[in-house]
Amino acid sequence: MRGLLDMPIDIIEKILKKLEHGERATFRNVSKACRQTFDSINYTFETVEFSGYRNNVWLIIENCLVEYQRRNILRQKDKSIIKKWTVNVKLDEDPWSKALEEFTRIFGNPKHLIQELHFNYKGQLSFITGSLKSLGHQLNVNSFELSRDFDGRYNARGEVQTQTMEILPFLKAGVLEDLSFECLPDLTDHPKMFFKKVIKTDQWKQAKRLYTNFCITNMKLSDLMHFRRLDVDYDSIKTKDAMYIRDNCKNLPGFEKYSFRSNVDSEKILEKFGSEAIVLDDNSIQDGFLLISVTPGLITFEKMNQ
Repeated sequence: MRGLLDMPIDIIEKILKKLEHGERATFRNVSKACRQTFDSINYTFETVEFSGYRNNVWLIIENCLVEYQRRNILRQKDKSIIKKWTVNVKLDEDPWSKALEEFTRIFGNPKHLIQELHFNYKGQLSFITGSLKSLGHQLNVNSFELSRDFDGRYNARGEVQTQTMEILPFLKAGVLEDLSFECLPDLTDHPKMFFKKVIKTDQWKQAKRLYTNFCITNMKLSDLMHFRRLDVDYDSIKTKDAMYIRDNCKNLPGFEKYSFRSNVDSEKILEKFGSEAIVLDDNSIQDGFLLISVTPGLITFEKMNQ
């Protein structure tokens, strides 16, 4: 190890960046000099995920999984495809706090980049806010995904917004490009979610892609028209709405594709568009570079290959 530390820092950096996170973490724990060297390097992490329940938490960094659980079991490495460590947490300790200690230690470096950050949890996430605030900087995250398991309960209208706002403000606007919000089980037929605070954030306004599997109450189409790609549930799409979306797609730099799962007035929309564009079949028309497909439950606007 001494020989490695004697190398120029740029060579050490290249070597460490080729290692998996678990191997880098092992290197960091060798000595104080190793920790200082490790912490001075900026890394790009492909995926970071928090998943769990009250007594069990999984922190997954790339292919390295660490489970924090309230069981009397020693730290051990499991021989499986994904490298796994189990960390003993005392009965009077909080597994989430232990997982967050590791998270804040790793991402105390403000120049680290996380390509995909996932949260999948049944309980409240309010305790995460303090840990993120303690970092003293916003995280560089490209893609943020929140999956919320309500376990058959549908009193969720405000909970998704509350949990989103406990994390979203600590992600750097402009760096964050993709947003994904998923409720399990599917809440399509249940009350729409409140998202008023989320829509006002710079993170929302500067993101480029959005996925939801639920409707958002009181959300205007104008709140969505800056996104390059949409895959969302929406209350209803009438003819004038479809015309507005079409015009936005034509003028939006970098437009990719919009999909609205919605109560669509398909006959009137196709009749209106058909008089101004090329009819391809019973459900699709071509309007300039746009391919527009309309069925009773779905309308899509897609950029055709030029």
